Amino acid sequence: SGATFLTVVLAQAANAITCRSSTRTPAALGWLTNRLLPPSVGVALVFCVLSLLVPPVARALGQQWPTPVGLLFAVASIGVLLGVDAADKRLRARRGARSSPERQMPIT
Repeated sequence: SGATFLTVVLAQAANAITCRSSTRTPAALGWLTNRLLPPSVGVALVFCVLSLLVPPVARALGQQWPTPVGLLFAVASIGVLLGVDAADKRLRARRGARSSPERQMPIT
């Protein structure tokens, strides 16, 4: 469905943003520090929206624009992914602070 497709695209876009560092959140890195990432995410989002809204393309892909509830879940996937990533990085940092220095992950 369109909601599933949109959820995957939005979550992958958020994942691309969070994967820039294994220890720092996107907010700590700066959202726009990678000059090529925002345009590439933008292109992916435009392609996704066009593939859902252009009738011949949507029919060929078996897609349709999501319902309001589906759209809500798709957009919520961004926040869920960013929240889980931040919690994981915070937990790793806390565990790393308690472990010996040679076991700590390097800061990237």
